[in-house]
Amino acid sequence: MIDMAINQAWLLYQRDYETKRIPQEKRHPLLSFRMAVSESLIRTGKIVKRGRPSSNEKTADPPKKRRQQMSQVRPLMDVRLDKVGHFPEVKNPRLYCKRLGCKGRTNIRANNPAREIAGRLNIQIRSVYRWITLNERRGNIENIPRCGAPRRTSREDDDIIVATARRQPLSNAVAMRQMTGIQVGIQTYRKRLHKAGIHHLRPATKVMLTEKHKEERLGFALQYYPMDFSFWSSVIFCDEKTFSSDGHGELHCWRPNNTRFEAKNIQPTRSSGRITAGLWGWMAACGPGELVVIDERLNSLQYIEILEQIMIPSVRALLIPEPNPIYIAMDDSTVHNAAIVTDWFQRHSEVIRIQWPARSPDLMPIENLWSQMVKKWDSNSAKTKVNLVAHAMNIWEAMRLKRGVENICETLVRSMSRRLNSVIECNGSYTKY
Repeated sequence: MIDMAINQAWLLYQRDYETKRIPQEKRHPLLSFRMAVSESLIRTGKIVKRGRPSSNEKTADPPKKRRQQMSQVRPLMDVRLDKVGHFPEVKNPRLYCKRLGCKGRTNIRANNPAREIAGRLNIQIRSVYRWITLNERRGNIENIPRCGAPRRTSREDDDIIVATARRQPLSNAVAMRQMTGIQVGIQTYRKRLHKAGIHHLRPATKVMLTEKHKEERLGFALQYYPMDFSFWSSVIFCDEKTFSSDGHGELHCWRPNNTRFEAKNIQPTRSSGRITAGLWGWMAACGPGELVVIDERLNSLQYIEILEQIMIPSVRALLIPEPNPIYIAMDDSTVHNAAIVTDWFQRHSEVIRIQWPARSPDLMPIENLWSQMVKKWDSNSAKTKVNLVAHAMNIWEAMRLKRGVENICETLVRSMSRRLNSVIECNGSYTKY
């Protein structure tokens, strides 16, 4: 605090002499001025103390607090209290160069085009000044050599690695090194692919399509693409599904490191004793229909019985009254294409079958309805076959109760036009559905 008082007195001393225009040789230098002020403070007994007075000291009349007045705003000064004994100059930072020790003006900052440059490039003005200063110091804005080992691959090598990964996406890094012949570490291959935006992920699984299947899918899409939602809302989509007492799909586990083989983190599998049950159901845009249990392996006679006793009565009661025709969509399985099933459709002209292309589950909305059931499946509730069937029925009925609130089936049926459009765009190949 003593140094602050001396520095403030020094500034006032220099300001007074600048006002009176006293020659430089008659002024005290900084060192002698500091000694004179210190001796004066000691002689008069006005020594600046640090901190507040102790709470043990007894003060008879504590000083009254004066009302703080607004001090006069003074211009900022570039204070230099070093061995150079001259009064500092008041500077405008926008008109003077900011380099250390430089007092001259620069045209870049005098004209101040930095604001215009920052506005055009949509960056902060500080970034513009930073690049200008870098160019003034080094004469260029190139990156300086950095520490660390040099890159093991060139740009041509990186392009070869990326092109190989795009050409063989189902290969691994070891196979890519054998194909390219670039002898670098496996981790280097992964780093180059990650930098190019290519990551190692699980591939999607689809049924295999031949050229004949693609032609059939494309022809079906071109035939039914003009149909709107009014047509698809009256179509009955039916299919079979087998549910098991084991978990469906690939399981995931949240666990700490090095705990993979702990008992709580292991999903056991059984080679025997698994309980399964086959179910048949239909759906429309209005919601899920009936769900029937298949006691044994489904054959053509059982399928005809389901159509006559379950499908037609329930559809007539819930959706399509007589004498309107019933359009039915089902996959191209061997049971559905049996000779007696084909004869049954010919004898029942009120039931019109839509010829569905083979290996096209992505075009069947009821497949997504089965997926919704699998997501809600709890293997702990299916210890016996009776419990398994009851659990499946409960999930189905829960989706039927949400028919007016959250109609999943209507959303799936409305996607038919998008599904057909995707098949046309992919030329009959795989789609995202």
